[in-house]
Amino acid sequence: MICLICHSWDTNIFIEKPDIFICSNCNNAFRKPDSNEANYTTKIPMPDFFSTILRNMHHYKFIEKNLGFNNIKSILEIGSGNGALIRYIRKKHKEIAITTIEPGMIFCEKLRRIKNVTVINDYIEKIQINNKFDLVIMSHVLEHLENPLQTIKYVYKEFLSNGSVLYIDIPNKDYELRNKSSANMAPIMHLFFFSGLGIRSLLNIVGFKNENIVGNKYST
Repeated sequence: MICLICHSWDTNIFIEKPDIFICSNCNNAFRKPDSNEANYTTKIPMPDFFSTILRNMHHYKFIEKNLGFNNIKSILEIGSGNGALIRYIRKKHKEIAITTIEPGMIFCEKLRRIKNVTVINDYIEKIQINNKFDLVIMSHVLEHLENPLQTIKYVYKEFLSNGSVLYIDIPNKDYELRNKSSANMAPIMHLFFFSGLGIRSLLNIVGFKNENIVGNKYST
């Protein structure tokens, strides 16, 4: 089975049914195409209120510590879901121009309730915006895409300029696929599983040269 990320043939099946393969070349994993009927545009269960608060606080504090919001004039969030993070940023920083891209119509209805936010209801690969952004956020998006490498290449080319930052949050492959039992419990909508080494490999293929990979074994 060819790797759906780096296109290497150096892959091995990790578990049959749900047919998850691990690539020895890029250290990522993926589900066999058509092994599920995932559709991330529909209304899916979101994290509970407390978990959402913790996640958004982590994102906000990480960005504030490493970038500083005073240096950010424009933000693009891809796959905003119900808009919890954008709502939090907007509350703190009314001066930042914010755009969201979200394919789920139900989610877009919630996003449009946030003041002074441009909402685009479409798939990221189909969007053409003549804007570059200081910060592009993809939180728990990459693992749902049919072709994450192609999408990151598109984001790199279309939305980032010299000095821009891409912030990605993803589940940890080494936790989700720690054994076959955990692999069976992995959400069916997770089409790809990225390790720390794996996400660096993907970013290097695209052309990124300054990556900061952080996280922990048990979450993202």
